[in-house]
Amino acid sequence: MKRTQVLTLLVAALLGVFAFGASQSAMAELTKPMATISFSGHDAVISDIDYLGKLGDNPDLAMVAEGFLAAATQGKGLDGLDKARPWGVALFPNPTDPTEEPTVVLFIPVTDAKKLLAVLNEAGMETKDGADGAVQIVLPDAPMELHAKQIGTWAFVTNKKDYLGDMPADPLAWLGGTEAKYDIALRVIVQNIPGTLRETFVQQLEFLLQMAAMQSPNQAAAAQMQQVVAQIKRMANELDAVTVGAAINDASGKTYLDVEVTAVSGTETAQDFARVKPAPSRMSGFYVPEATVVIQSVATMSKDEIARAVESVKSAHGQFVEELANQDLPEEQLSKVKKVIGDLVNIATKTIEGGKTDLGASLWLDADKAAVVVGSLIVDGKELEATLKEMVELAVAETPELASMIQLNAAEFEGISLHTFTMPVPPVDERETVVELIGETVEAVVGTSEDAVYVAIGRDAMAKLKAAISGSKSSAGENVLPSRMSLAVTPLVRFIGKVVPNEEAKFQMEMVAGMLEQAGSENHVLMTVEPVANGMRQRIEIEQGILKMLGTMSKMATQGMSPMP
Repeated sequence: MKRTQVLTLLVAALLGVFAFGASQSAMAELTKPMATISFSGHDAVISDIDYLGKLGDNPDLAMVAEGFLAAATQGKGLDGLDKARPWGVALFPNPTDPTEEPTVVLFIPVTDAKKLLAVLNEAGMETKDGADGAVQIVLPDAPMELHAKQIGTWAFVTNKKDYLGDMPADPLAWLGGTEAKYDIALRVIVQNIPGTLRETFVQQLEFLLQMAAMQSPNQAAAAQMQQVVAQIKRMANELDAVTVGAAINDASGKTYLDVEVTAVSGTETAQDFARVKPAPSRMSGFYVPEATVVIQSVATMSKDEIARAVESVKSAHGQFVEELANQDLPEEQLSKVKKVIGDLVNIATKTIEGGKTDLGASLWLDADKAAVVVGSLIVDGKELEATLKEMVELAVAETPELASMIQLNAAEFEGISLHTFTMPVPPVDERETVVELIGETVEAVVGTSEDAVYVAIGRDAMAKLKAAISGSKSSAGENVLPSRMSLAVTPLVRFIGKVVPNEEAKFQMEMVAGMLEQAGSENHVLMTVEPVANGMRQRIEIEQGILKMLGTMSKMATQGMSPMP
């Protein structure tokens, strides 16, 4: 299991325990929230809606949104709210008894809290005047009571009325700056979660993983699960904070979702994160921006990651050998297949134990262009070449006609041996679609060198592979991000429209692809991993063309609606 997979599991589990078990916490101060939610403010959100509407030729979208808000509040809108400033929610552990509910504080910028509370009355919530200017809010059909009070230019709403006198002059300090970076963000401050709650989280997660391991007959998988548990135990104590934030049309005009994870300085987890940094890649030519799907990764693995990856390869190998035993192959053939598979596993294991990954890949799904190219560093390319020859001998022995289709050492390019395979497209289902994508002939090329392997399959495979190799050579000294991926949505949607059997789905895909094409060439979803201080940030960015398409769809959805006067 890779670092990003473990982080995803850890973040999901932390947030789940936070929501389920926050009542078990035992911190004592309102200065250290366990978690916060930040909201950039009313005006910022309306501006984002207006931005999306104008992109999609729906300039009234923000007015429609304001109209719905006015209708929901009997025409009062959010009277009394300071619409220009951000607001948020903070969760604090119970200061005296870990079995009691935590303290929740909602803080809202106001010009007049009484006017804003009047809006709640219109929404069916009852308010009662209390002591010292406080107001009790009774939620309909709910046992919880909330208490509100205006202090300066802030209205504080909490489930603990005794704390209303302890509120800070500037509650934005609780948010750690997320209100300025994102339109909306959730931040879990792991180090502010009581140790007992973190222990509960680890115990619950360990139980779930043990149950999953018990269901697996593979001992290697069970061992890998134990390694994951050990790492999560460490990270639960060493993580500093986890932030999930979204921004629309930020200062640079970008729209994205971030997941940022940081560790306590000086810990082993912080050292692991320090490995996530830009580095030179020998496979940058395989990152072709014009392709439909493009991936690149360059990284140095930790000892834990190496151990988990090796266990994963062993587990897959064991499962394959078990399945192979059920194929009723002749003993001699079975022995040869096992040897080839064992050699491949040995190469993969040695490569993993080398501790470095350098991979690039591009996939084209356009009509007349469908192909894939992949390049990766490995530890022993010559051993792979020898194993490839053994695989060819096995295949030809079983299917002699393959001999005329396979050519080992067909060419050499930049010191790389190139081996080719060509065959006519067989009479398969949807053959016409396959031919439209890759042509009448299936073309594949495998390249091997001392420490790398290269693969290309599809239309113009040889030309695409040579171009990627040349591009990699010319940019070999340039630093690249630890991980990056680009997904071109328009050709992907068109491809789905070609291969789905359902006619209605085909029509819908063509309609969406048409809207995307009208929106322009900025139709990518971009995914990157970058280092931050003591941590890493994963970002998913959505380009403007996709937002234009979403704006156009919102116009279709809101046609006939008009904002309230």
